[in-house]
Amino acid sequence: KNGNRYFIKRSLHLRYPAKDLPSPVYKKYKEEAVLVESKQKKLRALMKDLNWETDHIVAETENFWDTEKMFTTVTPCIPGTVSDTFDYAALPLNSFLKLAIHTAKALDLLHRHGVIHGDIKGKNILVRQSARELVPYLIDFDSAYPADEIPTWDRIGGSEGYQSPENLLYGSDEDASSKDTITPATDIFSLGVVFHKWWAGAFP
Repeated sequence: KNGNRYFIKRSLHLRYPAKDLPSPVYKKYKEEAVLVESKQKKLRALMKDLNWETDHIVAETENFWDTEKMFTTVTPCIPGTVSDTFDYAALPLNSFLKLAIHTAKALDLLHRHGVIHGDIKGKNILVRQSARELVPYLIDFDSAYPADEIPTWDRIGGSEGYQSPENLLYGSDEDASSKDTITPATDIFSLGVVFHKWWAGAFP
């Protein structure tokens, strides 16, 4: 569009309910749709000043329900990213440390804008090869949430192997832990796992 490329993502598990559904089912799915719309609207407001080129945070530009009633998000498409099989452990130590520092700074900036990513993992950090160094970009804010609006225990996101202990405990049962334990530190734990996998090639 207008010479720019975008990444379009359709949610396979979230649909806007058809009006011919039984009333209780329609009400349940409509509430879910409204919650998602509301959360994404607030996230866009919190992240509206963040730019992928300067801040290295690839924020959602818009979302909508497509013709098949699937929740669809639009983000800028980042060109020139390295392969999923890129060998970070083969980097000189100084180059690896620069990559890690740039990634941590992007996450810190996100946190200072009042957003917890909620699903930090290798696949959600695109790395682009520039002329002199590797440049990281935070992507995929489907599981993100405002830091002052922690989701209920059954809606907390995260990926196996990367979730912090407090995230796992909170997400396991409504009585296992309180919302107060969920802070931006849960992203920092996940980022540590990413760094370990990049450098050692395996989970801790």
